[in-house]
Amino acid sequence: MGRFSITVHVKTKADNAGFIDLFRDMMSKRGFAECSADEAERTYLFAFGGGGWATIASEWYRDRTSGYDDAEKLAAELKTAAVVAEVVDSDFATLKLYLPDGSMNVVWIGDASGYGIDDPPKPERSLWETLITTDEDWERFCGIAEKDNVFVEDTLYEIAPVPGIAPEYICADDRDLIENEECKAVYFKR
Repeated sequence: MGRFSITVHVKTKADNAGFIDLFRDMMSKRGFAECSADEAERTYLFAFGGGGWATIASEWYRDRTSGYDDAEKLAAELKTAAVVAEVVDSDFATLKLYLPDGSMNVVWIGDASGYGIDDPPKPERSLWETLITTDEDWERFCGIAEKDNVFVEDTLYEIAPVPGIAPEYICADDRDLIENEECKAVYFKR
C-alpha cells in the first residue's frame, strides 16, 4: 500500500510566528479558539522551509476537503498563493493552486490511469506564473510533472524547488511533522 497524504503550502511574507498568528485569526473567524493539546478538536502542524513558504499539515486534512478549504481561504485572506499537494496511493499526485482572486489550477503528476483519469488537463501557465517566472523554469516544471516514477513522491521532491517549496515538506503530512522538532503544533477547539 502506498502513501496517501494532503499538505497545504502557503506563500507568505510573514515570519514564522507572524504566519501562525494569521492562521489563528482565520481559525478565530471560523469559531475556533486556541487551546491545550488535551482539549484540542483540531491540531495543525506548521513547518517553514526556505523560499517564503509555510507548510501546514493536520489529521483533519485526511477527510479530503479541509485542506483544500484552508488553502482557498488562506489564499483569499492573505492575498497570496496556496498549493495543496495530495498524494494518492503513491501512484499519482495533484498540486492544486489557489490564487487570491479565486482562480485555481490543478497539475497532475504521475499515472492516474488506474483511477480512470487517462488525459488530465495541462497546467495553466498564466496562473502559475506568479510562482514560476522564467521560461526555463516553466519548461522544467512541466517536464518534471510529466514524469512517471515508481513512487510519485520522488517526482514531488524533484518538482518542489521550482516554485520554491521545501522538498522535505512537499508531501509531509501530520504523521511526518509531529516527530519533527522544528515544527510547531497549534491546537484549537470550538
